[in-house]
Amino acid sequence: MRKIKVLQDFTVPKGMASVGNRRGKNSRLDESLGYLVRKTHHAIVARLEERLSEHGILPSTWAFLRRLWDEDGLTQKELADALGLTPPTAVSTLDNLEQRGLVERRLNGSDRRKRHIYLTASARNLVAKLRPLATEVNDIALAELSDAEAKELMRLLHKVSDSLLRSASTAEDKASEVVE
Repeated sequence: MRKIKVLQDFTVPKGMASVGNRRGKNSRLDESLGYLVRKTHHAIVARLEERLSEHGILPSTWAFLRRLWDEDGLTQKELADALGLTPPTAVSTLDNLEQRGLVERRLNGSDRRKRHIYLTASARNLVAKLRPLATEVNDIALAELSDAEAKELMRLLHKVSDSLLRSASTAEDKASEVVE
């Protein structure tokens, strides 16, 4: 017999109604949390791309370099998970970074299936040049907020993200196995 997972209906917990529902069923697009986050994301990426392009770096590539700057030696899977990417997507970007001499893959001594990713010296120098450009974009994005508002925005975005991640875990927990 084959077992399959069936996702049961997931209902939004009490008090977790969507922003649109809080304002009425026919809320405007510009009142949608998802729309505003997406619009903001696209604006940040566009400003970042303007600054990074002269160095031959895309915002998506920057994310890998930036993450490894914080924690060099992550496995390919850990890096993909940290950036919210599928392993195949991460591998193709890592292939590109490796060809450009910005990262190197090293086999794990005890588990040869795992490959750890390390920044090269040239990548470390590049990140040191690019980091101020990314900081500049963040400063532009937050320019019209007070320090307290910027802190509150970050706190709230973490809270929203955590809530969404928990809801995915809850939905997975509610999945049951059905025997065919």
